[in-house]
Amino acid sequence: MAAPRIISGTWNKRARTDSGAVKQATEDSIVTGDIKPFDQAVETGVSADLCESLGMLRECATVAAVTISLGWAPARPEPAHVPTHHEFTPDALEYINPAGRSLRERSPVDDFEILGIVIDRPASDPYQASDSLAGVATVLTDVDGRPRKVRVARFGDDWSKAHDAMKHGLLLSCRGELTREGESFVLKSPRSIELFAAADVDV
Repeated sequence: MAAPRIISGTWNKRARTDSGAVKQATEDSIVTGDIKPFDQAVETGVSADLCESLGMLRECATVAAVTISLGWAPARPEPAHVPTHHEFTPDALEYINPAGRSLRERSPVDDFEILGIVIDRPASDPYQASDSLAGVATVLTDVDGRPRKVRVARFGDDWSKAHDAMKHGLLLSCRGELTREGESFVLKSPRSIELFAAADVDV
């Protein structure tokens, strides 16, 4: 059997900040017992891609730990307060792996298209748009291969289209930025709204 290995590597300047942020988020997560520190560290460079990359190394039975060593170019002085060495033990990787999955699930998806039925009739809300109709439509659509409820804010003529979609049993289609807020999905900055009869849509 091969001996356990410690994987090391040299990354660029950005990796120095990102890996340090992951290291700190991991330590805070171990102390608190949840993954909120990873959410808070997104602004400092932590991402789903980085966490998932580190998490995949945990699946290698021959990896005992992951060490990231970082260095500056010779022409640039190295700040003394920035750590250049980060080691992630198997226990740390156990926290990073689910954190990466969680961040992936909640990462905004640009230009996401929804197509589904309106299951909640959007009521007019005069406080959102004083000079036009406004409301939030709930659309039952496919997200990652599963039926999900997605909330879509509509105004003016688009509000009327969403209202008509439910009234007449039409499918509603539009694009926007899909985000996850708690257990709910929201389509932000919706655009290109269209209505289709179910018979006119290819399955």
